[in-house]
Amino acid sequence: MRLHHKVVAAGAMSAALLLVAPTAAHAGTDENASVFGSLVFFRHDGDSFRVCDTLDDAWNVYARYEYIRIDGSTQTGRHYVSSGRGTCADFDHNFGEGRPVRFTACVQNWVLDYCQEPWSTAVA
Repeated sequence: MRLHHKVVAAGAMSAALLLVAPTAAHAGTDENASVFGSLVFFRHDGDSFRVCDTLDDAWNVYARYEYIRIDGSTQTGRHYVSSGRGTCADFDHNFGEGRPVRFTACVQNWVLDYCQEPWSTAVA
């Protein structure tokens, strides 16, 4: 009978420890991408892209991104900046935490559309 009480007490103690144990914090990651003339930052805190034009060349710069939702569908998009060298624009999202976000930096003029390869990956 004493063994039974010890087993029950050990089980109760284990359950109590599980209830008060801290949970693992979500650890998103920041990342950036660049190609000659374009710089893109992704910040997981706020799920935002910052797209910057780094050259005075009259080219548009933009970020392309892909985000796979929890249901398996893909959200894609582009964020353009066409205001000239040294300018940046911020684009906010509300991606699900812990989900990968793939993105790349691109430049575009009337003839050429070029993006960095391979794409960068961050975690929202």
